[in-house]
Amino acid sequence: MTTQLEMFRARAGDPNVQWLEDYLFAQRDWVTAAEILAALNRPPSENEKRRIRALSQAAAKANGTVISGQRGYRHMKHATIEEARRAYNTLHSESRELEERAMSLSRAAHKIFG
Repeated sequence: MTTQLEMFRARAGDPNVQWLEDYLFAQRDWVTAAEILAALNRPPSENEKRRIRALSQAAAKANGTVISGQRGYRHMKHATIEEARRAYNTLHSESRELEERAMSLSRAAHKIFG
């Protein structure tokens, strides 16, 4: 097991991503970032929580195995259909909001810079 969480931008194939997937699969329930960090004997600092988020995002991008929500992180194989649907809807809504924000910035820049 590797416990070095040094990169904020993790990629599929990173052993830390695989460790997180395996850990969540073994837990079978929602696990908070603080609980994951405790299992790694790491402090529950905001930087460490960002690293867990980066690992979960890499796992989700690679194969959709990790979902996140208000309760923490969970392996998709142990999620209910409602939990998976809620995770999808949240991400979809956030992506629409980001797109609207990007378009607003683009319009403002066009007005300022031509």
